[in-house]
Amino acid sequence: MTDLDRRMLLGVASVAGIAAVARAAQAGSLNPPAGPVAPTMKALDQVEPRVPLQSLTGDANSQYVISQSGSYYLTGNITAVNGLNGVFVTAPHVTIDLNGFALLGIAGSGHAIVSNTAADGLCVRNGAISGWGGMGVNLTNVTSQARIEFVNVDHCVGGGISMSQRGFVSYCAVNACGTFGIAALNGVRIVQCVVTATTGTGDGISADYGSVIQDCSCTENGGAGFVSNGTGVLIVGCKATFNGGDGVLINGPLAEVIDTIATRNTLHGIHSAASNGRFDRCSAVQNLQNGIQIDVMNGSNAITRCSSSSNFGGTDYSIAAGNRPAQVASWGSVASGFGASDAVANIR
Repeated sequence: MTDLDRRMLLGVASVAGIAAVARAAQAGSLNPPAGPVAPTMKALDQVEPRVPLQSLTGDANSQYVISQSGSYYLTGNITAVNGLNGVFVTAPHVTIDLNGFALLGIAGSGHAIVSNTAADGLCVRNGAISGWGGMGVNLTNVTSQARIEFVNVDHCVGGGISMSQRGFVSYCAVNACGTFGIAALNGVRIVQCVVTATTGTGDGISADYGSVIQDCSCTENGGAGFVSNGTGVLIVGCKATFNGGDGVLINGPLAEVIDTIATRNTLHGIHSAASNGRFDRCSAVQNLQNGIQIDVMNGSNAITRCSSSSNFGGTDYSIAAGNRPAQVASWGSVASGFGASDAVANIR
């Protein structure tokens, strides 16, 4: 063996030795640490910390009772039982995730979801409610801060969604319910909801004092589309069409109706039976009675930048004396538009 061969053999051996030492250093001890061995996987309640609603029991009046605060979810559809409510909530700070499933009612059933006065902060979301003998969601007894979102309610005999004070209803659809679509007490915000085809004389959306109804539509309801029942209700960006009553009915003072359209309603388009309201940038077209109807004499209601035309009652603007309408101007030719000295003129 030559000197060159010996040097090459020694080099290969050195590299192999270094690699073996490195592997030994990385391997670590084969002896387990002292003390009990801890689990390396998550427990089931860590993977899904919420409670399956169908694991609960009921009582004499309801199929399921939620009596502890927490988060609950459906694992499948729930079918009603004659004479019983679906879910009864008796604890505060409860979230019910319908999880894309439905509460399916039958004739003679009660409310799909109902609460008592203890259920502040209740949230119902993400599913469907259909065919109950009572209301779809009855939160009338909740004191405050309830929330309903992304819920579809249809064909509930007792009404669609009833919300207590200081709550929030958003992204909900109510169809073909009896008595009312969405009815709210004071200080409630109702946003981007659709109510259609309430039966009888049921109104679409109604709210009490200090409430906001925004970006909603009410169509083909038996009663009025939108109803303000208290002081200082704001209705903005809404549309009422083909309702059996007024498109918008104001029963409380200091209401504001802004950017709202009322078309083809059986009674008036926009109707105020109260004082000190403001109606701005609204439209009333082809309603079967008058377009914009203001009843109260000396009511100081302001009517500005509105458009009312082609209403079949014969009067586009029927405004009692003592209110404050801006000038009403008529459209001229396509070229000339309309002439008005009032910067906030209404249009006929």
